[in-house]
Amino acid sequence: MAQDSVQVGGGRWLYVILGLIVNIILGAIYSFSLFRVPLEKLWHISATESGYPFMLFLAVFAVAMPIGGNLMQKWGPRNTMILGSILVGIGWILAGLSTGIGMLSLIYGVIGGFGVGLVYGCPISVAAKWFPDKGGLAIGLTVGGFGLSALIMAPIIKTL
Repeated sequence: MAQDSVQVGGGRWLYVILGLIVNIILGAIYSFSLFRVPLEKLWHISATESGYPFMLFLAVFAVAMPIGGNLMQKWGPRNTMILGSILVGIGWILAGLSTGIGMLSLIYGVIGGFGVGLVYGCPISVAAKWFPDKGGLAIGLTVGGFGLSALIMAPIIKTL
């Protein structure tokens, strides 16, 4: 990706707000515990087994992040985010159709985890680029959405 010059102006804060929103959505993974007891009852599985999708998700997420960084250098953050978002959408939608813990682990853990791993670095990269003067603040606000997500998304998810 070519290094473009960036103008310092007020419009760049939109990228931070959008990055915050993206990370709030992605951070919904931290609300997975809300699904565990219902899954245990539905599929008659243990507490350990109900944690497999989340554990696999985190492992695949970690593996996918450097791949996402590589793709951002080749394709740019927008295209990388599009690919990752498609995978997240497929993983999360198909997770609702799962008929067992193995299927849920594969769909949510692998497909969803890989998608989140690709997307996660995109808003961070954009914030760093657009804020050469206030990079720490911009990146911190962007990434903060991931941590705030459980606070925001858990009440929403509980109502579903």
